[in-house]
Amino acid sequence: MKIESLELINFRAFHGSHKIIFSTDKKKSVNVIVAQNNVGKSSILESIFWCLYGEMPIGADKIDDKINNQSEALDEAAKAQVKLNIIDETAEGEDKYTISRVLPSENSDSVFSALKYNYEDKSYDEIDARTLVNRLLPTNLRDFFLFRGEGVEDLFVKNEERLKSSLEHIQGLTWLEESRKDLELFLSSLLQKKQKLSKNKQKEDDLSENLTDLHEAKDNLQRRLQKNIEDIGECENSIKQYNELINDSGVDEVAKRNKDNERLKTKIKIEINPAIEKLIKEKFSLISERGFRVFGYSYKEKIDKFLDIQRSKGKFPADYSEAFLKNILDSGKCVCGDEINKEKREVLEKNLNDGLTNEQDRITREIGVELGAFETSNKEHQRNIHRINNELKKLNNLKKQYEIDVKENEQFLKDYKNIGTKDIKKWQTNKASEEEHLRKLLVEKGSLYNKYEAAKETFEKAKNDAEKFGRASLDHTLDFKIQYINDCIDLLNENINDSRELIRKELLKTLQKLTSRYSTLGETFIYKNDESFNPLLVEKGSKVERVLNKGDLTMKGIYFACAAIMQNTNRKKDSERLISEGTNAPMVVDAPFSNLDQNNLNNAAKMIIDCSEQSIILVNYKDYSNFIDVVKKSGKLGSHFYLQRSVKEKETGTDVNLKMNIDGKEIDSHIMGQNLTTTHIHEVKVKNG
Repeated sequence: MKIESLELINFRAFHGSHKIIFSTDKKKSVNVIVAQNNVGKSSILESIFWCLYGEMPIGADKIDDKINNQSEALDEAAKAQVKLNIIDETAEGEDKYTISRVLPSENSDSVFSALKYNYEDKSYDEIDARTLVNRLLPTNLRDFFLFRGEGVEDLFVKNEERLKSSLEHIQGLTWLEESRKDLELFLSSLLQKKQKLSKNKQKEDDLSENLTDLHEAKDNLQRRLQKNIEDIGECENSIKQYNELINDSGVDEVAKRNKDNERLKTKIKIEINPAIEKLIKEKFSLISERGFRVFGYSYKEKIDKFLDIQRSKGKFPADYSEAFLKNILDSGKCVCGDEINKEKREVLEKNLNDGLTNEQDRITREIGVELGAFETSNKEHQRNIHRINNELKKLNNLKKQYEIDVKENEQFLKDYKNIGTKDIKKWQTNKASEEEHLRKLLVEKGSLYNKYEAAKETFEKAKNDAEKFGRASLDHTLDFKIQYINDCIDLLNENINDSRELIRKELLKTLQKLTSRYSTLGETFIYKNDESFNPLLVEKGSKVERVLNKGDLTMKGIYFACAAIMQNTNRKKDSERLISEGTNAPMVVDAPFSNLDQNNLNNAAKMIIDCSEQSIILVNYKDYSNFIDVVKKSGKLGSHFYLQRSVKEKETGTDVNLKMNIDGKEIDSHIMGQNLTTTHIHEVKVKNG
């Protein structure tokens, strides 16, 4: 990974848009930015750190103040933005990325994005920014590559655990540790499974034992139910036998006949006899009321015969009266409605003298009425008498049948009067006892049946549960799996321990190599014990680290950072690595020489230049002269910049109007009387050769 360019917009000391193009040439890998204090040099490191990780590096001031104050004063909606153009060299070639982070306002979350350059159509494709950054420069390695020189001792020298975890990450131990944790979690799950299965096995045994008890209880209830059914059969047979004895003895028939006789005699006495007497009384009443007309009706035939004889002799007039014919002649119309002509009139006048006189007509009518009354009375009398006779006949027949039944019953009772009553009472008592016993047996049968069904259901459920737990414990390979994972963890622990020891040795070897090359005081590194990851900086032949001043601690920190970067580079070049390919990133360091004397400055500068494939060094002007000489002698200077501050008036806590000699040219560090307060980036042309 190399940084091709950096663009800052309204970020920290920089108002407006500013862009720096860095050298990515392998032979010209050093990029120098020089400035006086409080001009904005640290904002360069902070911008790169914030763009990649969304946070400020350790030791940064006013970490919540990212949007340039001048920009906010001019525009309340001003945003801060940092863009990095990245080149990532791979085995297949070169990939280009643009990583951007925008802060809409101080109290808002930043917007993080990344684009990958598509060489085919010369366009950019959006990709996941966090995944990209974590691959290019993981979080636990960033402090080796991006740090402030003034606090480098706090990062590594005073924080052994940070150094240890970072170095372990370089060698891939981070992934090995994660793998071990995953295996331990898997082992834990297997052990839990085994424990559960063991509990299940115990439960299965308990269920099996319980199943035996339930099966026995079920069978016992089934036997009791079967015995109950057999007892019911025997009881029913016994009752049947007693019924046969009692029935054969006739006692039931005697009781029935006695009861039947009482019923028949009661019916004759209470129902039939009163009904017969009532009908007889009704018959006598009819005769007394209508007797004259009924008996007189018998003379009607004689009277009708007498009248017919008299008519035949002419002694009794015709059937019509003189008044009737005279009325027709007077009206001139027949009773049928026709007009009476002359011929009809002559016939009527001729018969007029033969008709009944009024007196004869009256007598004849009265005789007819009386005879009609005799006939009507006789018919009604005959109907009632016929009804009464029929009812009397039915009642007498029913009474006769009842009397016959009574006689038959009395004859039967007479024939069975010598029955053995003692035996019959015994049979009846025993039968009643058996019937009570049968009732209890039937109740018991219902109860036993319900209990048996419940026991059967409980047994089936327990059987299913036992089978389920039995199936659950059929993992015959579980012990093998546990042993295998344990072996893997042991092997992994062995590799981790070996790798950790290798890291310690490689770190110490690299540090000793660096001191032999860059230390002019004959210093070297040793471990204070077999577990330490923080080597001691000692004079050769000594086993005790002397009291280190601030410069010594800074130098020690730079040794550690460079050693870690060299191990990363070596890891990157190792074709046999299985995990953790290492990281090849630019070394961006701010004011690394502030606490160093001339001798250590030269050594540190050479070390930083040599150990990284790209370096961006932000140097204080007080250290610039000696440092730039070292860079130029190395022949690796790729780009060169200086920062200049525009201000309205002198800023509190700053030295203004300081002169800087940059490449033989005198430059003012501050420009006074300007309308805008900001930092400018100026490029110094690098001479070839």
